Amino acid sequence: MMIWTSSVCRPGSGIGRVIFLSMGILWGLGGPLPGIAQPLVQSSGRALDPDNYEAPGWSLNLGMAGANALLSGTVVSLHRWVGGEPLGTAFQQGFGPGALTGVLAYAGKRVAVESFWGAGLVGRQLHGVAISGARSLSQGGGLTDEVSLFIGPLRFHLRVPADVEGARWRLSGLDTYWLIYGIADSRFSFDWDASLSSGAPVFRPDRGRRLQAGSGDRIGGAALGGVVFLSDGLGEEEAGLLSHERVHVLQFDYLHTLVSQPLELAILRRLRSGEGAGFLRQVEDRLYPDLLILGFGVLLGSSAESRRAPWEVEAYLLERRP
Repeated sequence: MMIWTSSVCRPGSGIGRVIFLSMGILWGLGGPLPGIAQPLVQSSGRALDPDNYEAPGWSLNLGMAGANALLSGTVVSLHRWVGGEPLGTAFQQGFGPGALTGVLAYAGKRVAVESFWGAGLVGRQLHGVAISGARSLSQGGGLTDEVSLFIGPLRFHLRVPADVEGARWRLSGLDTYWLIYGIADSRFSFDWDASLSSGAPVFRPDRGRRLQAGSGDRIGGAALGGVVFLSDGLGEEEAGLLSHERVHVLQFDYLHTLVSQPLELAILRRLRSGEGAGFLRQVEDRLYPDLLILGFGVLLGSSAESRRAPWEVEAYLLERRP
C-alpha cells in the first residue's frame, strides 16, 4: 500500500504523476510482461538455451515489433496524461504516433545486431531518432520536433523549432561513470574498433580473463548502462554476445530517455526554485545524474537479470550467432 503524504507527490501533481507513471512502467516490466514474453518465445519453438537457437523469423519479428509499438504507444499516451491531458484524449492523440516510434525503435535494434561494420552505431542512431520522437510526442510536440543522437555517454539533442538555437548536449552520468571506470582500471583495455562500430564504449579484460557477475558466476559480457564489457577468449561466441549487449544498450537508452530522465528533470526543476538554483540549472543543462535509474535496478531486483525478463528475451532472440 502506498500513502501519498505530500502535495508534491500525490498522483494528481506533476511530479506525482511522473512517479506514478514510472512505477507503473517498472511494475509492468518486472511483473506481467515477463509472463507474456516467455510464451512468445516458447510458441515460436525457441527455448532460452544457447544450444537451441534459431534466428527470429518474420512472424516473431512482427510480434516483437508489435510489442515495442504497444509499449511506446502506451508510454507516450501516459506521458501526455501526466502533462495534463485527459486520459482519453491522451490515448486518442498519442497512442498511434507513439506506436510508430516503437516500430522504428525496433528497426533500430534489428540494424544494431547486424554483422556489417558500424551496424551498432547506425542502429543506435535510428533507435535514438525513434525514442526522441516519442519524447517529443509525449510532451505534446511533433514527431520530429527534436532529434537526439547517442554517441557514447553524450546525448546530442538537435531541436528543429526556429526559436531554439543550435544543439543542446548532455552527459549520461551512469555512462560517464562506467567509461571512467573502464579507462582507470588497468585490468581493462578500450577496444576502439568495436566501440566505433557499436556506437558505445567497449572494454575487454586482460588476455584470458572472464568477467564475473555479482553472484560470482562467470559471464561472457555485460552492458552497464551504455558501456559494454566483454570477456576475453570468447571465440565464435563473441559476435553473438556483442550484438546481445548492443540490444541492452538501446534498451537502456529507451528507459533512460522515457522513464528516468523525465522524473529526474521534474525533481531538479522543482528543487532549483530554492537556494543553489544556479548550480542545479548548470547540472540540468549538462548532466543527467542517473541516480534514479540505479534505484530502478534495485526495485526490479533479481528480475533485472532473469533470462525470462522481456529485455533478456528480446536481446537473446535478436543476437546473431554463427
